[in-house]
Amino acid sequence: MGKRRRDRVGKGSAMFVPARTIGVVTDSTPFAAAVVGKTRHLVVSKGTSFQIYDAMSLRVLIGSRNLGERIRSMVALGGGVVAVATLTKLTAESGLQSVASFAGWSQLIDALYAVTPSEFVSVGKGEILVWRVPAAVLGHNKGPPVDIESSGRLVLPLGDDVSFVLHVPTYLHKILVASRRGTLQLWNTRSHKLVHEFSGHKIAEEDGHVTRMVHSPDMVGLVALGYSSGRIVIFDVEQDRAHFSLQQTQGSVTALSFRTDGVEPALLCSGSPSGTLCLWALQKRRCQQTIQAHDAAIVAAEFLEGQTLIVSSGADNALRMWSFDDGGKCLRLKERVGLCGPVRGIGYYPFVPDTLIAYAEPSEGKCSLGSVVTRNSHCGGIMSQKKLSPLEFGGGVLGPVVDMDYCSDRHFDWPAIVTAHRGCSQAAVWDGERQALTAKALGVKGHTAAISSIAVSGCGHFAVLGAENGWLHKFHLQSATFHGSMSMKYNKKGEAMHAPHTGKVLLTRFSQGVTLISCSAAPGEARLLMWDVKTRKQTGSLQLEDGNAAVQKGIVSGIYAAVALSSSCVIIADVAAMAVARKLLIGGSSGASKVVSMAFNDGHRLLAVGTSDARFRIYDVASARLIDLMAFSSPALSCAFSPGTLFMMTSHARSSSPGAIHMWANRNIFSVGIDQELDVSGVNVNENDDLEPQDTDDFFTVGSGERSKWQMLVDYDTVKERNSAKDETVKPVQAPFFLPTVAKEDDPRQAVFAAVDDVEDDEPEETTFADRMAGDLQRRLKRRRVGDTEAGDVLSWLRTKSIGALHAELAQVGPLSGGSMDEVEAMLDEFSDNRGRTSVDACQSILSTFLKFHGETIADDGSDVAKVKCRELSDTLRSEWRSIDDDFARLSCALRTFARVQMD
Repeated sequence: MGKRRRDRVGKGSAMFVPARTIGVVTDSTPFAAAVVGKTRHLVVSKGTSFQIYDAMSLRVLIGSRNLGERIRSMVALGGGVVAVATLTKLTAESGLQSVASFAGWSQLIDALYAVTPSEFVSVGKGEILVWRVPAAVLGHNKGPPVDIESSGRLVLPLGDDVSFVLHVPTYLHKILVASRRGTLQLWNTRSHKLVHEFSGHKIAEEDGHVTRMVHSPDMVGLVALGYSSGRIVIFDVEQDRAHFSLQQTQGSVTALSFRTDGVEPALLCSGSPSGTLCLWALQKRRCQQTIQAHDAAIVAAEFLEGQTLIVSSGADNALRMWSFDDGGKCLRLKERVGLCGPVRGIGYYPFVPDTLIAYAEPSEGKCSLGSVVTRNSHCGGIMSQKKLSPLEFGGGVLGPVVDMDYCSDRHFDWPAIVTAHRGCSQAAVWDGERQALTAKALGVKGHTAAISSIAVSGCGHFAVLGAENGWLHKFHLQSATFHGSMSMKYNKKGEAMHAPHTGKVLLTRFSQGVTLISCSAAPGEARLLMWDVKTRKQTGSLQLEDGNAAVQKGIVSGIYAAVALSSSCVIIADVAAMAVARKLLIGGSSGASKVVSMAFNDGHRLLAVGTSDARFRIYDVASARLIDLMAFSSPALSCAFSPGTLFMMTSHARSSSPGAIHMWANRNIFSVGIDQELDVSGVNVNENDDLEPQDTDDFFTVGSGERSKWQMLVDYDTVKERNSAKDETVKPVQAPFFLPTVAKEDDPRQAVFAAVDDVEDDEPEETTFADRMAGDLQRRLKRRRVGDTEAGDVLSWLRTKSIGALHAELAQVGPLSGGSMDEVEAMLDEFSDNRGRTSVDACQSILSTFLKFHGETIADDGSDVAKVKCRELSDTLRSEWRSIDDDFARLSCALRTFARVQMD
């Protein structure tokens, strides 16, 4: 049946599973139009699934299930059922389920064509199969898929490969079959026999073969034939003769459709491989209008039935609708557009939730920049280039984007998306709110070197352009004014004397505030330069590696920078400390693959690295360990993590559809539980990829309590001092001298007070002044000493208190607060008896706070009993933590043995 193509399959990932593909509107499969009730539908393929649009509004109505294979052809049947052909399957789909499966075909299916709402034909090499769908299937069968066998086979002459099939409504059970040899035949689908072979359809031998056919809605037996040479022939099937012909100069005919609303003049539209849509006035026999409808070949174009609307789809990932004005001119009405070509850059746009900013590289070498909505399966919009100035950008054409940076916080303030383009010495500025190119361009007069890197500050005020000749140019972004170049040496006028880099500037990004990081791709210049963008002075330099190594790729996130070198390693640098934090070997000791994409997650705990050998590695930054390895069929050109690392996005050089961005769900977040088995059969960890783990400041909790609460308890004094009022509280000027303290007899509150006074007190009788002044914690500890409460009740009660109240209660016990050492000893007993009763992290935090108040008292003035209790408690804690360490060591050993994932 042929080799199955898998464009993005990640083999054996232990962390991520495929979720969905976003950014795809349509692919190179022609759409199918249908009418269900009073609604017009468009069935549009998007790779391994399809979507059904409302033809009038281009709004998505429903999407199909993932078929697992790329759709080769589809046809709309009655009742909203769609017949779909893939590489190995032919099924009938309705909604999210399969309602029928077709069996008995042996050749690879090239196309499907509708005959009636319940009958269609499939075309393979040298054969045509006829399929009839039962009414029960078209009536939305809710049971299991029905197996359907072919009702007949049309055996074509040897060497005849079918190029197109058309059912003419005036001929019952008959179809026109065009072959690549140039023949045109009439076949009966019931008797499966050849009825007639036409001879008058060709004007000239050089016309080639028929590529498209469409029947006239008004004239019986009239068919338009489109040829590979671009010729269009109006052919009379009944008389077997051509009435007249038209010549499309833009190339082969890829689409044909008659106007069906019955309004004069009669029109015919045709599509071409160059993306041109031609409108033909049939009465005048000439081209009435030519429209550059798409940036790539037109796949399908069709007049909506009974409407003056045209819907066209192209290989540029676009679906457009066209309408006619009062003067008969065809204009674009609405569209669904995605990025055209492989996506080479992805970045989250935080100001607009669930939105990516991405750019692609079309085969035509043009700019394709737009936004993609992650929660939907279509593109958010393509940036308009109407304000492109031919004087500022050579020839009025923007080349492919080579780098991009932005400040989403200025979304409504001023344009703050800046892009560098191949071979262009100026940078383009885009408006994120209006989704359009602005009239501003960032460039330096006299500098003709192409811009290779972009950096936009976090405040959105500054932009720095890195050029291929090593220069760094600073701009004020809001006004688009040049504020000087950066250099290690300036003249008396403050002008830069020489370029800071000797080769192409590969990386410019802002780290913290106005700290700029830059590096060059020149061999032997593997170092990071730090700049103060306000003063344009260099503030530091960090040598990444000695020798002749060159930088291949670099990213900056927060205070961390990851730089890939030609020596097959990735250096992770701490920019704030100006030190190398980690060094990762890529591909082992002999790996020669080039790093093409990298991304940090938002917590800088994970680093994803994609290489040119189609391998995709994920490293744990803290331990410098490889924790996941994925194998694709084509390299990951770009990647990104969603906030919270819920999803990971990748784009590939050979995606199943142009503009495709593939989303991967994090198993650790979306899995059912820890008992769920994970498929890690494809994870292959190379020992040469790892280094010794280094210390980390992060930690984990082993309790069910809220971590921030117990951490704040330990740092309560610091928090209290920081949040204390700076000015003294001022007494109100008009405060009353006397405050009412005695209620009147007729006041209903008196009854409440009386009721409260009559309540029996469960507390022990207080006989001394010390007992009457004791706090709640002191009374509870006293009851614990006499055996009135159980072990753990005091700590459980303390956990219900707020941070301030808990802090005050612990400070009121012991000799320093007028109590006794018995209270301290009782509290130590409470900690010792707490094993397994209270959350470990809560108990540890309360113990730390308690020792902060009473540790010195126990050590200096405490009784021998208190010191012994402290020693026993210390031994108990040390034993418990040693047991936990042993358990984690055994768990780590088990994971390495069974999952082959190193977690040291």
